[in-house]
Amino acid sequence: MSWCEHCEDSGKKLSTCYYCKLTDEKQYIPQEYVDNLCYNDLYQSRCPVFKKNKETGSLVKDFPEIPSDTFSTSFCFITTVTCEILGKPDDDPTMNGLRGFRDNILQKDEKYHDILKMYDTIGPIIRGEIKKDVDKDKKAESIFAKLERIVDIVNNGEYDRATRRYIMMTLRLVCEYGLQETYRTKRDNNFDYKEGEFIPSKAGHGKKVYKNS
Repeated sequence: MSWCEHCEDSGKKLSTCYYCKLTDEKQYIPQEYVDNLCYNDLYQSRCPVFKKNKETGSLVKDFPEIPSDTFSTSFCFITTVTCEILGKPDDDPTMNGLRGFRDNILQKDEKYHDILKMYDTIGPIIRGEIKKDVDKDKKAESIFAKLERIVDIVNNGEYDRATRRYIMMTLRLVCEYGLQETYRTKRDNNFDYKEGEFIPSKAGHGKKVYKNS
């Protein structure tokens, strides 16, 4: 993997605030996009703004501007399902229940840290698949019903059972979208976290947050 030479980190060490220098007006690039495209060696063939001319090797503008949906502010597939697709408010009781579970239980108990790593690494990939799904409305309703049940289980204090439910739901989505190999690779590599990188208090937001060196 290599850094895209056109991606500018304007936040320096203390943040991940990236801009694409290829656009007519520099546009903010979320971490999800940076990880999935700008870090990729073949970014020229995947960038929605520029493509590489096969004959000359030069960069040729492909679209007048980056589609706004590409740079969505939501990395979390749960937020995407609940707020973007189903149109529920960000403070929906189910959303708040899941946040409380994350903040008060999952982040504070080491035995749950792997589920947070999985969510932050696999979640953005699942989110992308859901948004492309022609039946995304139906898919979102099905996922949300499962999330409601998970919150009910959490409210009963059955935390292990709730995490098992979430894992089963996630693995089902992995299989439905043909992401088994991607999942296995990331799982076997500690969900892309190197030693010392994982920050429990920052985990569970649908994107990886690295510990500053």
